[in-house]
Amino acid sequence: MIYKVDAKDNSIKLSNTVFDIYDSKNNLIATIKTNNQGIARLNNINIGTYKIVEKSTNEFYRVNTNEKTVEVKWADKYRRFYNNYKQ
Repeated sequence: MIYKVDAKDNSIKLSNTVFDIYDSKNNLIATIKTNNQGIARLNNINIGTYKIVEKSTNEFYRVNTNEKTVEVKWADKYRRFYNNYKQ
C-alpha cells in the first residue's frame, strides 16, 4: 500500500498519482494509481524486492523522481509514504 501526501502537509492526500512497480529483474509487474484518499494498493504481491517509480501526479504537484526499493516479507502489510512538493 502506498500513501501519497503533500511534502509540507501530510494531511493533504494526493489523488491520481500513478506508480509503476518493477520486480527484482526490472520487469514491470503493475501500474497502480492513488484514489481520493491518496492510497494506491497492489494486491496479491509475492515475497521479494520491488522498485516503485512515480510516473505522474496531479497538475498541482511535481513528480517525485526518487525511486524507492522495498522488500516484501512474509505477512507484511507494507506501507510506503511518498510526498510531493507543489509546483
